[in-house]
Amino acid sequence: MNAFFFQALQSFEQIPCFTAYFTESGEDFLQTEKEKNGFSIHTSYKEPLKLRLVRMDSFISQRFCQECGSPLKGRSDQKFCSDQCRNQFNNRSYAQKLTQQRQINRILMQNHQILAQYLLIDKKRKVQELDLRLKVYNFDFHTHQKQAKNGQIYIFCYDFGYLRLASNQLLLVQGSC
Repeated sequence: MNAFFFQALQSFEQIPCFTAYFTESGEDFLQTEKEKNGFSIHTSYKEPLKLRLVRMDSFISQRFCQECGSPLKGRSDQKFCSDQCRNQFNNRSYAQKLTQQRQINRILMQNHQILAQYLLIDKKRKVQELDLRLKVYNFDFHTHQKQAKNGQIYIFCYDFGYLRLASNQLLLVQGSC
């Protein structure tokens, strides 16, 4: 047995426990008589150390809500005391994950709307890159890229995209290239 494990458990004196004796070398135990709170375990070696081991069955019977900490009654696999606690726990844990996703989706939707404004009438149109930047188009975010047969790469934000041309001009396109 590991001596570190038993030293860590010494602090649990107020909890119903096992009383154990073992040698400093950590030799195996010999189980003997049964006591009121658990088992008394003794070694056959000289100078045993007395330690207290936590009874795990005292924790199994006490289950607590993961959100509010109130005791649980009912099913053995129950984690929350109510639907409200379950919803609060899940909303808090998912909110952190979804925050970044929402920010990215917001930027993509803004980019999509800017491109859609330019392509209301025509399916292809040339514009200056500066015009898109003035409308706060974010060139760092797009949904996918397509390579045309001639090797040019179109960058798309959903169904609208652009192709970089010479002298800071962009060819805006709708649909596939």
